[in-house]
Amino acid sequence: TVRYVSPSVTRLLGYRPEAAIGVRFSDLVHAEDLLAVLTAQNKLHARNVPRSQVECRFRARDGHYIWLESIVAKLPESNFYNREPLFLVVARDATQRKRAEEAMQASESRFRRLTQLSADWYWETDTEGRFTFFSQPHSTIHNLPLDKILGQQANTIFPNQLDDVQLAEHAQLVALRQPFRNIAITVRDAHGVVIAHAISNGEPYFNCDGSYAGYRGTGRDVSAEKF
Repeated sequence: TVRYVSPSVTRLLGYRPEAAIGVRFSDLVHAEDLLAVLTAQNKLHARNVPRSQVECRFRARDGHYIWLESIVAKLPESNFYNREPLFLVVARDATQRKRAEEAMQASESRFRRLTQLSADWYWETDTEGRFTFFSQPHSTIHNLPLDKILGQQANTIFPNQLDDVQLAEHAQLVALRQPFRNIAITVRDAHGVVIAHAISNGEPYFNCDGSYAGYRGTGRDVSAEKF
């Protein structure tokens, strides 16, 4: 039950502070997030930790829900109210961030579905150019074990076929965080034997805060066209 709420609740949720007093905390939390809130409280009880963090949706006065990022701390036992522990909750609006994350996840999901229709495989690298994701391939590249790909530099696993001028142009595109298209690469097995020729396309992707996250793109086996 809410015993005190700061005046900022009016700006955040639309309630007058006095109107929120006496309201059950669980009545304000979205039903799908109630378990996360209870889990955070249980951590404070069972593990004797000073605070716990939780993200959940709170119902505003007009009935819609907003995401709040909250820090929950249990007050000292001397502050028990009618033998029930008191919790201090400090929250801030996380709605825009959550919407951005959900939009990015939806965008990535659409991107991967589309690439499955137009390419043999999909890949992602980190900021250092190391593979962090590689889809299950559908061409001769499957002879190369996945554990030999992840964590490795792209050009180490799949050497490109660029001359010095083209290599410099490609490096500049990457440095400027620009997309690249139709990079010819060779695919070698664990013994270094060429097993396929492919074309790779890529584009940079970014975190929700705008920071550079790496590159992602597609590959297409063109061995049949090569020979």
